[in-house]
Amino acid sequence: MKALPSNQAMWEAHKDRGLHMFLIDCQGTSLEDSQKYAAQRGLTMPIAIHLECDFIKWDNAERLSLPYSYVVGPDGKVVWQGRGDGYAAKVREQLARLKYPSLRRMDIAPELVTAATQFEAGEYAAARAGAEKVKAAAPNETAVADAEHVIAAVDDHVLKLRLRIDELKADRKYHEAIPLLEKLAGKQYKGLEYGDAAGNELKELRKDKQVQKELKAWEQWKLTQEANRKLKTEEERKAATQKFIKKHEGTAAADEAQAGLDG
Repeated sequence: MKALPSNQAMWEAHKDRGLHMFLIDCQGTSLEDSQKYAAQRGLTMPIAIHLECDFIKWDNAERLSLPYSYVVGPDGKVVWQGRGDGYAAKVREQLARLKYPSLRRMDIAPELVTAATQFEAGEYAAARAGAEKVKAAAPNETAVADAEHVIAAVDDHVLKLRLRIDELKADRKYHEAIPLLEKLAGKQYKGLEYGDAAGNELKELRKDKQVQKELKAWEQWKLTQEANRKLKTEEERKAATQKFIKKHEGTAAADEAQAGLDG
């Protein structure tokens, strides 16, 4: 358990650079309890439980006590196994082998180098356009397959961003949704369907009086929380929070503040 904070730090630092990291419970804990344990400790990496697979007995690992780690390189080979923090250096070493970490690729067809480089730089519209051009030209099967990989990666990235915006809007967290919409409306996404639509969506949101009310409430809640940290007693903090809730009743920020008091 002592290693979990460093595990989490490793995950947060490299999860967008090609790292796939899993915690696997091998002590009979239910998946629900494992997920609850992780949530209480702020662990966000994927968690699985040991069922019928016998990987823990692989290469005499069962003789060693937990926790036990495996590092699998991008080519699918186990490059390190054992206890302690020796895995960290090996993870960084293997990540360095990925020329295109965001694409999870060690290499790519020469025709796609420009598009892959643009994707890594966050130039998603340009990357997709370049990949589409290569796919249309179809110089060879490898190039076409890699072009499709880049196109799919762009579409997946944009869709995830769009879904996150929709999720935040549904929760009325416009203070978080609007910056993401501004990003989606920017040059990096110009020419993509969701990117071109984001600009008009931003204009409508900014004109919406209810959205303005929600934004003001979120800003005031932030200020209230900052002020609360300076108060000496829990009673004072509770009173300040209740005052905020009453003033901004009906907003998502007030609902969140109330949930904090109830919880």
